[in-house]
Amino acid sequence: MDPISGVALILGLPSLVVSCADFYRKVLISRRIGRDGALLLTKAAIEQAKFHDWLTQAGFLDGSPHKLHLNLTASRVVMSAIEGIKLTLENLGSIIDKYELDEGGEVTGLNFALPDRFWLQATGKQLPTDGIVKTEKRIRDGTRFSRKRFTWAAADMELSQNLINDLRRFNEDLRYASHEMGTSAPNLPSKVLPQVLNTEELERLVAAASETYPELSKCASMKLEALNIARDLSAPPQLQNELIRRRKLILTSSTSFQTFRNLVQYLDEGSQMTVLLEDKYYPKERDQAYDQFVHRRVYEVAKLLASTPKPSKFRALDCLGYVHDRIRGCYSFIFRLPPNFDESKSPVSLNVFWSESSERSISKVALGQRFDIARAVATSLLYLHACGILHKAFHSGNILFFQRKSEKMPDLSSPFLLGYDYARPHGVPFKSEVNDPLQIQGEQIYAHPDYDPSAKRRYLKAFDLYGLGVLLLEIAIWRSATTLIPPNTARSEARLLLINETLNLEPVVGAQYVGVVARCLTGDIYSEQTPTKAVSLMIDEEDELDGQNQNAFVRNIVERLDRCFA
Repeated sequence: MDPISGVALILGLPSLVVSCADFYRKVLISRRIGRDGALLLTKAAIEQAKFHDWLTQAGFLDGSPHKLHLNLTASRVVMSAIEGIKLTLENLGSIIDKYELDEGGEVTGLNFALPDRFWLQATGKQLPTDGIVKTEKRIRDGTRFSRKRFTWAAADMELSQNLINDLRRFNEDLRYASHEMGTSAPNLPSKVLPQVLNTEELERLVAAASETYPELSKCASMKLEALNIARDLSAPPQLQNELIRRRKLILTSSTSFQTFRNLVQYLDEGSQMTVLLEDKYYPKERDQAYDQFVHRRVYEVAKLLASTPKPSKFRALDCLGYVHDRIRGCYSFIFRLPPNFDESKSPVSLNVFWSESSERSISKVALGQRFDIARAVATSLLYLHACGILHKAFHSGNILFFQRKSEKMPDLSSPFLLGYDYARPHGVPFKSEVNDPLQIQGEQIYAHPDYDPSAKRRYLKAFDLYGLGVLLLEIAIWRSATTLIPPNTARSEARLLLINETLNLEPVVGAQYVGVVARCLTGDIYSEQTPTKAVSLMIDEEDELDGQNQNAFVRNIVERLDRCFA
């Protein structure tokens, strides 16, 4: 390797990077090009999001491109890819520029703009917010305007699609040449969805990503459903809505129910199947307003979980609807069982495996297998948040494992997330229940110290992350976190004890895993090092910082778990 040549190549990157970012910024402008044209721009915006994420991880947004430690061959691949992106965007821009700007020249919501600090660092000045509009005033031949088109030409559409395919290939070249840097397709939903805030853009994103990024498309579809639910809040569900099921469950008697989760037979259009029933109880003493509130919440959650197909990493069962059992005083969600599993065997929750009193306990699980479980549950929560859903009961009792046919033990490689009885869509219009799951013994340890359901304060994604941290700690030690905390310990003190226990685990699970758990427990998800002290939550700014928080969740939680190996 010639180190001088390698350095020369890397030194040439900043100017190319600025050019590419600027071309993306100018190409992705709202124009009057119809549905097909808007769809193509959305596809280009997805590639822009991937490129910008690569810039972030390479250090171009914080002034340290030296994070690119590449050999000469990899440096050449990176330079070639970025030069290819620039040329492709030039060609795409020349096509797009034929079409009329939308009224006012607004930048679309899917133009993933880089922060001001990038432009200040790169150009020495901040770009004006109306800078893109001035591109419409360019004179093509130096003397006059060309008349802009309003309809999308077929030839332009085919050529533009080919150019967008080229952008995707160049992004892949960057990712592979830079090894761990760059957004991989599985984590793309968390990079893109926080910035897509209206139904029209989500509908385009669902269509634009369906072929190339199906997981992103499925997540966008679920977030679209969440936004539609928020829009319809003023219209409570009718008693006979499309999700409530009557006289379809084949039950012997209510006394046959041993727990709040039970396998029962379900009659659907003449055919019988085994389903999982999960109960949501309500207090005996309640008023009509509370009844309506709970019914509305059950309907919202069932509608979200009925969305199909779901992203594979979502790790959720399909909801067929719900029933209202007034005798037992509960609503019951009806879940379809996962395929290829033994329907005669009840699922087993994660906490059962380390319970000494359970016949199904497993005293030892290989570290590599525990890492796999940790990755799966963390990614499940990541996808849940990306789709705009708060879980609100993220603990080991809600991680379920099913037993495959002809197997003697549940399949530990395929966990599923349940326990949606207190879940709700994320957003200002949605309120949490006054009746709270913290009353259940053993679950308080998963609750963030700042979470107070009686204070009428919004539930935050950070509270779910704290529960994830406790769960990841339990997976590491393979026993309940309650064994680490004396009885009646305040939640704030319990957190300190859990953090200290985590920091002592490095010889067992490694520095990467310890850092992940510590970030969840302290709330310091932005820290590149292992944090040791809890940070204050920015409650009022959570929505504003949603995109940044999701990126930190990907970068410092999920992607670091991907680097944990036994």
